[in-house]
Amino acid sequence: MDLAVGEPSLYPVDRLSVLLRRSAYQQPDLVGAHARGAGHPDLRREIARQAMQYRCELAPDELVVTNGCIEALNLALRAVTRPGDVVAVESPTYFVLLQMLGALELRVLPIPCRTGTGMDLDALKSALNETRINAVVTIANANNPVGSIASDADKAALVRLLQARNIPLIEDDIFGDVCYDELRPRPARAFDTSGNVLLCGGFSKSLCPGLRLGWIAAGKFSDKVRALKYTTSMATAELQQTAVAGMLSSGGFALHLRRLKGALQDQQSALRDAVLRHFPEGTELSHPRGGFVLWLKLPTTGHLRVSTRPMFEQARTEGIGFAPGHLFGQGGAYDDCLRLNAGYRWTNNQEKAVERLGALARIAVAASE
Repeated sequence: MDLAVGEPSLYPVDRLSVLLRRSAYQQPDLVGAHARGAGHPDLRREIARQAMQYRCELAPDELVVTNGCIEALNLALRAVTRPGDVVAVESPTYFVLLQMLGALELRVLPIPCRTGTGMDLDALKSALNETRINAVVTIANANNPVGSIASDADKAALVRLLQARNIPLIEDDIFGDVCYDELRPRPARAFDTSGNVLLCGGFSKSLCPGLRLGWIAAGKFSDKVRALKYTTSMATAELQQTAVAGMLSSGGFALHLRRLKGALQDQQSALRDAVLRHFPEGTELSHPRGGFVLWLKLPTTGHLRVSTRPMFEQARTEGIGFAPGHLFGQGGAYDDCLRLNAGYRWTNNQEKAVERLGALARIAVAASE
């Protein structure tokens, strides 16, 4: 329950395997020749076509295919910042992003993320008036870990706010395709008219986790991103790119997404119900609108906050995983929180694991009284 991943049975592995074999047979140069730096034209064209379905205009020539969305985010940050710069991020936010910012020697400025609607724009405006901010990172669709989706109005307002100050916006949209509503939410990039938004996406959550395929549409920073891609990993292997392009062009991706989102929503509901049954009274739960994860806050006892770190260590010895909350912020801000993964089909073992975690949470709460 610790990683935001889905079990392999949720993905069209057999269909992708057929497409991979077909591509290798029909286009042997995909394996025997050097890969293109920006990515295979078929995949870039399909990514742009998919984006049109949620009213986001991307030019195929603007896109760079990456080794997962993580590389896309890394390239985006390096394109618009330098060591010592201040980067505003939603708080809580994805812990790997925080680790990446630290590795790049960037200073993190946390902006509260509202459970239902995402980044607090009033807090961001105040921060902009007080601090020189060099870039902003948002997970506007299915924020990891709280699962919030910003409204179109807030996305447009965020884009305008930063555009007026010439501050780049980096958008992690890796969970956009697995938001639960029938209509996929638009990314903030859809409201950009100046090339100021660097949109990062990929297929690791939605289609093929093991192939590690991501992409970036970097707007006016595209040339810088292409140069950084070349000196970082030169290119991304093209065989899997053609297989994914075939999946997208055939309509198989859309069919798969409907099934995947339905399964995730059911699993998320089962996980929430189990937490309500087994965790201490007063535990606060997020209401995710997409993605794989559920965010919990344990009840406060008196003036003391419960720490989930000892609970994490004990659970790990018993083979039960979760992500402790302190990873998603700074200075122990979320020490009384934890993130659970709903990416696996609900079973008796899942129920027992949540029941055991609930017992450990009760022990932690009682110890802090």
